[in-house]
Amino acid sequence: MKPLPLVQQTASNQAADHSEESGDGLTRRRWMQLMGASTALGAASTGCRYEQETIRPFAVRPEGYVPGVPVKKSTLCEFGRVARSLVAVVYDGRPIKVDGNSWHPTQSIASTSLVQSLSLQMYDPDRSRDVKVRAKSSGKALRLEKATLEQFQAKLTEFLASDAAGVGGAGMAVLTEPTTSPTVARLKQAFTDKYPSAGWHEYAAVNDDHTVLGAAICFGTPHRPRYRFDQAEVVLALDSDPFGGDLCEPEHSRDFIKTRDVDTRKKMSRLWSVGSMMNVTAGMADERLPLASSKIESFVTALEQALAGQYSAAGKETDADKFLQALASDLNANKGHALIVLGEGHTAELHARVWKLNHDLQAIGSTVDLHVCSAPVGGGSQASLQALSDSLEAGDVKGLFILGGNPVYAAPTGLNLGEKIAAVEFSAHLGLYEDETAAACVWHVNQAHCLEAWSDGRSSDGTLCLGQPTIAPLFAGVSLIEMLATLAGQPASGEELVKATAQLAEPVWRKSLHDGFVADSLIPAATSQGVTLNGRCTRLQLGRTFGLRLGGFSAAGKGEVVLCSTGSSPTWAGCKNCRTASPRFVGATPRWSRLRRRSPGVCVRIKWSR
Repeated sequence: MKPLPLVQQTASNQAADHSEESGDGLTRRRWMQLMGASTALGAASTGCRYEQETIRPFAVRPEGYVPGVPVKKSTLCEFGRVARSLVAVVYDGRPIKVDGNSWHPTQSIASTSLVQSLSLQMYDPDRSRDVKVRAKSSGKALRLEKATLEQFQAKLTEFLASDAAGVGGAGMAVLTEPTTSPTVARLKQAFTDKYPSAGWHEYAAVNDDHTVLGAAICFGTPHRPRYRFDQAEVVLALDSDPFGGDLCEPEHSRDFIKTRDVDTRKKMSRLWSVGSMMNVTAGMADERLPLASSKIESFVTALEQALAGQYSAAGKETDADKFLQALASDLNANKGHALIVLGEGHTAELHARVWKLNHDLQAIGSTVDLHVCSAPVGGGSQASLQALSDSLEAGDVKGLFILGGNPVYAAPTGLNLGEKIAAVEFSAHLGLYEDETAAACVWHVNQAHCLEAWSDGRSSDGTLCLGQPTIAPLFAGVSLIEMLATLAGQPASGEELVKATAQLAEPVWRKSLHDGFVADSLIPAATSQGVTLNGRCTRLQLGRTFGLRLGGFSAAGKGEVVLCSTGSSPTWAGCKNCRTASPRFVGATPRWSRLRRRSPGVCVRIKWSR
């Protein structure tokens, strides 16, 4: 019997495969044997073990230290001109968890995602570890090469002594983030005294400039508010989210929930919400009116008239008209226990009008405390950054020092800030990351984390808080106040700088460091008799009658869509500034995929179905 053709062909192929072993070359099987032996010998010679370390025990154990037992240290971190006194749990010299300070007179012990992310950010492997200097361009690409802090200080001294710095520092400019730190304010004064012609600018993408400037318009002096929701019977949130998107949301939520406890109160407080976003505050409101942000100004005008008993609906009364009338009646019936909170996205003039409404409702000194503060530098973050951009474009700035943050990423795109900074002769960036701003500067200095540095600042009630390092800087970073002291010609350690500002006796200093704040250091709040209305605020009222129809009085035409940009946790986490951790640590929306919200009606109208 003859074999089948397919079987015969398969047998021939197998014979050809086995014939490789009889050739003069190296077979596959032999090659695998040799490679396996080589790998085994290599592993045996080098070994898979940890790098050898020499353990040096304490010659004298620190007082009160027990290995393996965690300790707590008070420290500080500042978010958006609000310093938070914190308590870090330190395990064998390493902070592992951060919470609020329960000893603080007004601050809540509750934490936020921003606070919880601090310890994760400190251990972030993407943090900048070295001083870097821009290498000479090879082709089109620029890169940063490793340098030393001594080299940077030598170049800085050389620049400050050169003609490029200008007379009185006319060729220099400093860009920082807004802060309440008294030490920064003192060093800023020392810097401007030494270089009176130098420019000083402050910028933060998320800020409270309009609230402060609105108070200055209304009362003649800049004030920063501290809302006391535990004293309010009626709360109106105008396009704001005090219980979800505010930096003081733990305190706001704690105080507000006290007024909702029916076991200890005769009645619950009422929460009214008017705005375009379905946020935390809108979701828990007793009454809510969905309204585009572009219509809030007209709503305030209608509310002014309704509170004065002069409002009249345009045409047939709608549900919105009834909402306004009921709101005005509720506010008037609870004078002294009413509060109106306006969102930061509106103009300073509108904030001034809302402050006047709070004044008329006797809220000042009752449901809101006003603390005197410094006015925003240069008229606010946007105006200050614009002034710096104009100086850079004109070529007036030869030396630029960016202390903290990532303004190249956070600034409006139309400014082209990165290109202007790259053209400056001497530029230095102090930051936690080698980000867009670091790439645009000649020098980048790695910054010490807030858990690694000495600092101070004022909390929302004006209490002076102190921050001490919970661990030595992991990468020998430089703190903000140390860099600023170097620029001012007063180099010193962070502890010496903070201690010189506090000017406390040694026992009081040690107790304040232990507690995390200086006792009885809060700024007294203004009383209702202590603030007087400015004439400019009265002239801002429009005195016209608006019919409160949902499709009516709007600056946008019929069918137009209003885009609102608001600050949130992703805003802080996404830009990798010196305040929060990378997005992967806090679970925030990544910087390349922002969250967009649209109402169902808008989706139908613009035929958007994805």
